[in-house]
Amino acid sequence: MNVADYLNEVRANWASGQATEHSYGPLLEGLFRSVDPSLGVINEPRKSEAGMPDFLFQRGDVPIGWRRRIHWSGLGRPPHDYETHT
Repeated sequence: MNVADYLNEVRANWASGQATEHSYGPLLEGLFRSVDPSLGVINEPRKSEAGMPDFLFQRGDVPIGWRRRIHWSGLGRPPHDYETHT
């Protein structure tokens, strides 16, 4: 998946009016995988030393990074509102 395809899919999900935060995870996972096909990408991994990240990146069995998504509904609001705003 290239960036243009990713953005088109995001726009289509958003326009449906039915998308939630979790609707975008698989799209973002596909984009990450396309950047480096040898990178292990896990969407919604189990709890670890990084807490509860949205993505885990691995080389083999070795975690090399974690990523949290920004809650779109919270953009423009103070950070403490991001987790609770619906």
